[in-house]
Amino acid sequence: MLEKVADSLMRARGVILGKATLMECRKLTPEDRSAALCNIDPSGYGWVLRDPVIFDEFVPRRGQQGLFEVEWPPPAEGKC
Repeated sequence: MLEKVADSLMRARGVILGKATLMECRKLTPEDRSAALCNIDPSGYGWVLRDPVIFDEFVPRRGQQGLFEVEWPPPAEGKC
């Protein structure tokens, strides 16, 4: 599943590609490297997610910085 997520993230721009439950935010450790799919900054923090789901079709949506609410189901295409 991690390979599918990594490939999806490399291709995804301006879309919602899935959903997950945010469980906590915690300081990163070297053991997190394989799950994070990137190098770990020892002073950094990361999200712990549960029940991730990758959508079969990505949903167009303009992003924002940080966490934000999303209207669901999404509006008709072209109205995001």
